[in-house]
Formats: sequence, structure tokens, C-alpha cells
Amino acid sequence: MDGENQLFMHNVANYLATRSIIVPTDFTDPGGRRLTNGQLYQFDLQPMAAGNEVHVQGAAVLVLLTVMAHRGTAAGRYTHGITAMWLAGPPMGGRNTAPLPAGANYVFTESLGGCSVYIQGGNIIHDYSGNVPGGVAANQQVSEPYAGSVAGHFEQTCAVAYLAGGAWHIGTSVPHDVMGYQRTHTASGYHFLGH
Repeated sequence: MDGENQLFMHNVANYLATRSIIVPTDFTDPGGRRLTNGQLYQFDLQPMAAGNEVHVQGAAVLVLLTVMAHRGTAAGRYTHGITAMWLAGPPMGGRNTAPLPAGANYVFTESLGGCSVYIQGGNIIHDYSGNVPGGVAANQQVSEPYAGSVAGHFEQTCAVAYLAGGAWHIGTSVPHDVMGYQRTHTASGYHFLGH
């Protein structure tokens, strides 16, 4: 887990170009609470083995986005979480907006499947319609991330906003097909929900 987190923080653009990030359905923290929009969490990227239920565009590595449990200060070296803000999906037909975080360099979003995410006026917006208003810089928007999909597959991806070189950027991970993972009763367990 720690290796993936360090790779992500070292070069986000390269990481997104070689990884497909799965965001759990009904994303919850280890205590079973749904993630709160605009709140900072310690995220963890965990490698997953590709199986029959997982289809990724190209040869990308599959990783699962999770929230780390609080481990205290003497937990050892495998504790490098990614401090990031969570941007939840928008309501049907609407938008979800949050100020860009002052205490973190990253924002993870709920899975995109036709929505858009963009930065405007110091806010990050998740728009259900997939539209982006004029004047938004190309490196601060993603829309219709699965435009290159084949026969309807590879329809989901994770958008990530990140601060680099003093400016915010937005990118997406390599697309994967429609699927869901949900946390089980154990703190770190997830099970496949199906296509």
C-alpha cells in the first residue's frame, strides 16, 4: 500500500496515466460512516489483482481507493496516507461544489461516468450534466472521461485534482468498466458488487 501512495505523491500525472483507480460504491470510512463532502481524510491506494470481474482499458495497474484507519503515531513505516479532500458526486441533474482545500494538495472524487469536474473561482465542482463553462483552463477540467471507450465498456474513472507547480490541475485515472466495490463488515474488507 505504501508504495502506491508514494508513487502517487511523487508524480500524480504519471500515476494517473498508469493506474485505474476504483472508488468504492457507498464509500465509507473504517467506522462505517459515509465520507463527508469537503472533508479531509487519509486515503490509501491498495493494489488489486485483476480478475474476470475487472476490465481495465489498456495495461494499467488496478488500485482501490480506501480510507486509512487511525493508527496512532507509533504504527511503523507503513503509514504514509495521502491527505486529500473528498468531493462527493452531485445530486441527479445538479452540481456539488466545495472550496479547494487549504490543508491538502489533493482532491479525490466519486467515480465519473459522464459527469464533469472542473475548478472555477477557488472551488472544485462536480457537475452531473458533464458540461464545463467557458473560460475554464484545459488542465483544470475533465469531462466525458470515457469518450474513447469501446462498445460501452470502460465507463468509469476517478478524477483527481492536485496542486503542482503552484497551480491546481485535474486528471483522471485510466478508465475501467462499470463495477462496484463496497466495504464489508471488516475494516479493510471489500466485496465485488457486479457490473
